Amino acid sequence: MSDLDTLRAHLDDLALSAHLATAVDDRPHVAPVWFVLDDDADALWLFTGGRKLENLARNPRVALSVESADRAGTVDWQATVFGTAHRVDDDARAAWVERRLAATYAMHEADPDALGGDDADDEATVSSEGLVRVDVGSVSLTEF
Repeated sequence: MSDLDTLRAHLDDLALSAHLATAVDDRPHVAPVWFVLDDDADALWLFTGGRKLENLARNPRVALSVESADRAGTVDWQATVFGTAHRVDDDARAAWVERRLAATYAMHEADPDALGGDDADDEATVSSEGLVRVDVGSVSLTEF
């Protein structure tokens, strides 16, 4: 089983936020995001805006870090996904991502109207953000 397949299994029915790292001019920018893995491709999807979209337009290389830990801080597993991101203008795909995010995060009492990461440069709603596909290049996964 590949690390990506193991990550898919770990994420099944979990509502975890992740941190997306972009960089321009050797300056990293890290911000929390909600995301979904694509069932049919080695890709993940998210909505984002502001500085992250600007950075992606200039440098599409990204990293996404996610982990599962209990309230005491004991980490069960952690993964870093390295890939290439690009904005996608596809209303049907955006609707699919919105439904997946709502199903995943709303069932865990998250606010389904705030389906994206939040940072000082981003708007709070999906409608003001851009759909981003991250094509997975590699996954580094550690289980504890």
